[in-house]
Amino acid sequence: MIQNLKTYQVVLFVLANIVLNLLGKLLSTYLTLPMWLDSVGTIITSYVLGPICGMMVGLSLKLTYSLIYNPSEVAFGIVSIGIAVITGIAARRHWFKDLFGAMTLAFSLTLVCTLMGTPLCYLYFGGFNGNIWGDGVTNMLLSWGFKDIFAFIAGNFSLEFVDKVVTVLIAFYVLKRSVFYSKLPQINKRNKLFFMVLLLASVMATTNSANAAETSTEENAQYSYVQTIYDGSNGLPGGTANAITQTGSGILWVGTYGGLYRYNGHQFRLMSEFEPVKMLQLYTQMKKVVCGLVLTTMVYLSPLMKK
Repeated sequence: MIQNLKTYQVVLFVLANIVLNLLGKLLSTYLTLPMWLDSVGTIITSYVLGPICGMMVGLSLKLTYSLIYNPSEVAFGIVSIGIAVITGIAARRHWFKDLFGAMTLAFSLTLVCTLMGTPLCYLYFGGFNGNIWGDGVTNMLLSWGFKDIFAFIAGNFSLEFVDKVVTVLIAFYVLKRSVFYSKLPQINKRNKLFFMVLLLASVMATTNSANAAETSTEENAQYSYVQTIYDGSNGLPGGTANAITQTGSGILWVGTYGGLYRYNGHQFRLMSEFEPVKMLQLYTQMKKVVCGLVLTTMVYLSPLMKK
């Protein structure tokens, strides 16, 4: 039993469940499944070692996944805490002794995760949960005229229900065939203190990761675009641009000391019908009347000063 296991064996057990969570998450994402599959290890750990260790497993997954893919994932660590607490309570009440108890846990987790996750989805993703199946339910209900809040809750509930039923069944099957199933084990005080420290460290690391990710995103936003400098050597003979504007069709107009240039995304063309002018300002107007001609889109030069 767990009382007779050494600390390193317990640590390996926890790490194995963290990996199990991560593999489930990656598999669900790769196959585009209508479930998350990222809390099997959390449930198993919460049953065997208690909710504190279960929290650590759940938070570790959120931290790991946020570092690899999506920084906002760390915010959903609160949902993992809820899963660990509810599973710990269920274990002490022996809900895993039969299938009915396991399904009771699945439905309880569905309600808790829906209530905790929907506000986070609204905060980070406008109410959608990022899963094509759950968002499909939400979009369907919105198209039928349902209120936004009802559609968001229903979309999350439909996804959480499938996920928690499958997840709890997997955990139930694993635990029923393990040495931990015959009796609810108790972790000794020394190991409990050890994992409480690890849990605290996980929470702190998760918080720091979220802050760092947000700061990094803001600082590196300017480097997320391809930068190309145009001058006389690669298509803009007029030299330095004094003014630039873009029409609704996407055409760029560049005013230089050498004249007005039109850029279509591939090459610059000198608008030779204009005399060389010092173009200090460019702006576009729709259906502007100039010299008796009505143009759908035009470039108006102001002021025009002779060179």
